[in-house]
Amino acid sequence: MLGSVFLAAVLLASSPPPPPPCDAAMQVCDVIDPATGKVRVWPKDVAKFQTDVETCIHFAGEEPYDAARRRQINAAIRRFCGPADRAAGPLRKKYAGNPPVLDRVNAIQALKESAL
Repeated sequence: MLGSVFLAAVLLASSPPPPPPCDAAMQVCDVIDPATGKVRVWPKDVAKFQTDVETCIHFAGEEPYDAARRRQINAAIRRFCGPADRAAGPLRKKYAGNPPVLDRVNAIQALKESAL
C-alpha cells in the first residue's frame, strides 16, 4: 500500500504541469509543437490557426454514416476549414519578420495541404 502511494507521488511530481490556457493580455497560447512534441508558446492567432487546421483535418476524415452526422461534419468543416483557409495569407504577412513563427505558420499550412 505504502509503495503504491509513494509511486503515485513520484509520478505526479515528475509529470510536467499542464500548459496554462491562452493569455489574453499577452496574446499567446501554449500548444504542442507536432515537430518536437513539446509545448511551445505561439502567438494566439497562430495557435488558433493550428487548432482550426487540426480540427478541419479531423472532420474531413470523419465518416458520414447517416444524414445527421453528414450535417454535423459539414457544419464543422465550414466552421474550421474556412477560417483556416483564410488565415494563412494574413499570418504570413503579419509574421514575415519573425522567422520561427513564419516557419510554424508554413508548417501548419503544409500539414493541411498534405492531409486534405
